Amino acid sequence: MGAYLALDDPDASADTGAALAAVDEDPAPRVAPGASGVHPQTGAGRCVIESLAAESLAWVCAVGWPLAMVAAAALNMALSRTFSSTELIFAAAAGAAAGGALYVGLGPDPGPAARGVMSLAHGVPLALGSTAGLLDAPAAGLAAVLALLRVAATALAGWLDRRALARGPRWAGVGWGLPLAALRATMSPVTSTVGLALFGAAWLRSLSGRGRVGRVGSVLVAEWNPDARCGSAVSLGSTVHGWAARAPLPHELYHARQYLYLGDSLVPLWLIGCGWGLASAKATGRRPCRRLAIGADRCAEVGNPLEVAAYRL
Repeated sequence: MGAYLALDDPDASADTGAALAAVDEDPAPRVAPGASGVHPQTGAGRCVIESLAAESLAWVCAVGWPLAMVAAAALNMALSRTFSSTELIFAAAAGAAAGGALYVGLGPDPGPAARGVMSLAHGVPLALGSTAGLLDAPAAGLAAVLALLRVAATALAGWLDRRALARGPRWAGVGWGLPLAALRATMSPVTSTVGLALFGAAWLRSLSGRGRVGRVGSVLVAEWNPDARCGSAVSLGSTVHGWAARAPLPHELYHARQYLYLGDSLVPLWLIGCGWGLASAKATGRRPCRRLAIGADRCAEVGNPLEVAAYRL
């Protein structure tokens, strides 16, 4: 009743019209007492959100990635029942480098060069993610998922390799090892491309009765001259090649799993490890030699850090 009488009052109507006009002239939002007054879409709110996102990404890349690489290396050793402290140091360094590449590529306003370095360091999954628009996802979350993926892949590969070693190599055919090897190849695309090309050549060679090819779990194995008495072998991504004699599978499968968490950086890290091996030999009073550069001492932390644990198998 009071409101009805107020509308009939000319003075009240004038006051109401003035109030409505004042509201129309003042479009600023009313902020409740105690509220921050910063809307996420305003410039100030966006700056705060971007600052928090960059800080989270920095923590994941600087701390999370080295820890994940150390965890993957330790898991690889545990599955193989071996150990090397110097390899853990190298894994931490590789994780810091990989995390740095992620931070540069996922940080604010990355250029094409930064994205290229990031994709090269993290293999095909990240390159496909960039094509599919996954890089628009929260950067810190994406970096954490990629780190956990390396650890999970190492665990799965270790389980498959242990089962396969118990059964022995299957030389009759590669079977479902091909798709699994292709999946492993996404973690180290450069070295795996070289390894798969060589495996194709070994397969063609085996058709004429020279050498043999097969698989052990998810790793493709080529023995170029299995009847030789001595020789060497190498792991290239998702493949193992025994150039002469039979490939030492436990040793080479250990290296194949290293590719899952170190990626293509395993090759430059291994070359750095050659220098480390010579330095460690000299520091411990041993004569620096080729064996301790490309290999290791079975009884001490002397030699190439990426070979110490593998030589103890």
